[in-house]
Amino acid sequence: MSQTTQARRAIRPPCIFVAVLFALNLWAVAGASSPGLEAGFRQVPMADRPWAYWWWLNGNVDKPAIRRDLEAMKAVGLGGLLLFDARGYHDDPSHVVPPPPKMEFMSTEWRRLVRFALQQADRLGLQVSINLSSCAGALKGPWPVGDDAPKQLLWQGTELTGPQRLRLELRRPEATESSGAPARPPSPPPGERAGVSGHLPRDVALLAVRHGGAP
Repeated sequence: MSQTTQARRAIRPPCIFVAVLFALNLWAVAGASSPGLEAGFRQVPMADRPWAYWWWLNGNVDKPAIRRDLEAMKAVGLGGLLLFDARGYHDDPSHVVPPPPKMEFMSTEWRRLVRFALQQADRLGLQVSINLSSCAGALKGPWPVGDDAPKQLLWQGTELTGPQRLRLELRRPEATESSGAPARPPSPPPGERAGVSGHLPRDVALLAVRHGGAP
């Protein structure tokens, strides 16, 4: 056996010893922190607990049902909820959510029950958020909202090389639905042109921006 082979064999044990010692140290650190981690899972802080969607289908709720639902959420360990009064797609009668409406969205009775729900959630220590609308397809209510309706801001870029004098027509970007299909904007009233008098689509801004180190 050569002296080189003997030297290699003499070096290997310390390397293995260091690797095992390092692994054991990591295991010891993990073991030391596990009691706190386990306690955190057994008693999760309210801010870290999961939430649930709380669907009010067409306002079909009352005080006893609200109290039962919230107490059940508390019992299973939830930290909060998002209240969603769901009434289908206002613009599509074929997507109306059953059962028939018990009360109108944002009516006096509806607001009274929402207030009661918030009081009960506060009593139980549950956090609450409320959906932005009662429509499953767009952020709006069932009433006409005009220019306050949700909008889609579109942009279209055209790259130019200068200096030169140009005359060109900027193409309006194509609006699309969430499915990717082309959107059909509402038509303006008779005698009015799209893009004026607050009707959509309309131009917002025209910007010229240098890029790529252009002077």
